[in-house]
Amino acid sequence: MLPLSLILTVLGLSASCVSSGIRNDALARQAPDSRLCDQILTPGTDILQSTGKLPLGWMAIGFGHRMNDSPMVIMWPWDNGSVTLSQRTAPYETMPTPDKSPAFNASLSLSATKVSSAASQMAFTRPLGPDSEQPVIWAFSQARPGSADPDTPIARHVTHGAGKLILPRIAHDHPPEAEAASNHTPSSAMQADDAAAPADLPKGFTTSERAIVIHGIIGFIGTSVLIPLGAFWARYAKTVHDAHPTWFRFHWYIQFAGAVFIVVAASFGYRSVSYNGRAHFDDFHKLLGGALLVLVGAQLVLGTLVHRSTDVVQSYKRTMQHRTLGVVIIAGCFLQLRIGSKREWPSVTGTETLIAFSVAWWTVVLFWPALELLVLVVIPRFKERREERADHGDLALESVPLRAGDPEDV
Repeated sequence: MLPLSLILTVLGLSASCVSSGIRNDALARQAPDSRLCDQILTPGTDILQSTGKLPLGWMAIGFGHRMNDSPMVIMWPWDNGSVTLSQRTAPYETMPTPDKSPAFNASLSLSATKVSSAASQMAFTRPLGPDSEQPVIWAFSQARPGSADPDTPIARHVTHGAGKLILPRIAHDHPPEAEAASNHTPSSAMQADDAAAPADLPKGFTTSERAIVIHGIIGFIGTSVLIPLGAFWARYAKTVHDAHPTWFRFHWYIQFAGAVFIVVAASFGYRSVSYNGRAHFDDFHKLLGGALLVLVGAQLVLGTLVHRSTDVVQSYKRTMQHRTLGVVIIAGCFLQLRIGSKREWPSVTGTETLIAFSVAWWTVVLFWPALELLVLVVIPRFKERREERADHGDLALESVPLRAGDPEDV
């Protein structure tokens, strides 16, 4: 069952209402004859209706593509049966604050408002504009604000999305036949984002989304390019170049650069969380990110101690610890990227995972193990065969008989 339904009737010419349910963070049409409301509504009435399957904290609708500067109407019921209507706005994806000069004045519609423990609907009226289509955003929260004061802070929504209102044009000179015909048609409809044309949606990202994208790109470079590259270089240098004296220097530089990228990525992640007004370290992705940040720093210190150790036994123990921790860090980095792109991004933005991140993730997950296998298995065997051929060649030269006229015969 869907957690929230939005019923938006803007003309009030008939008793039927077109409802729009919420599926997968999007608004999708239900049957036009669902009859979720059965009264004639005044023009410009918006109804927010919950199904009662989740506890109702507050419901909201905003008029625009994004939260950024979109006028919003937030409503919540109170213990005494009253309903609070709060008009708010926000400069970006953060907690909306009361709007002292709203773009329009919304008024609570008591006749269309019904509050109950099973399912509630809260309605308001607003003036209509001339546009036939209107982008909207919606949000639902299970946490009721602390008071009935319209200015009281609100908790973060648990689900949200965006859609588009299809509004019939208002004409004041309808002939009777047209008005009678309109009495048997739905007064408005809500379309999902996936049903709307891409041209109707804004281009680019919001401030919060840009911070998340930068967080993902820089984090990808640090965790899935530089950190595995540093580990690979150490293996390659020891296997192919017999641990050339300069191998550790480049290994440490690469790993340090990876740590710097991870720190920068973490700062952008922290900023995006602040933009959204969410709590820090409240889910697995954020906790794992903090843990990886600590582990990468510990790995740099441990690697330095291993290289400087003069005790053979102690150096061997630390080397095993260093290698084990390196495998754990790289595996954790791959997991972190997957969780961030498949869970965190859709949860925060309400959109699907970016294809570029999925392609990049599969690329590094397949590339680095294949390269490591090449260094561990193929190259050592190649070296052994090359050395064997060289040894056979030396023996063959030693067994060639001296010919007359060679210097040794003189």
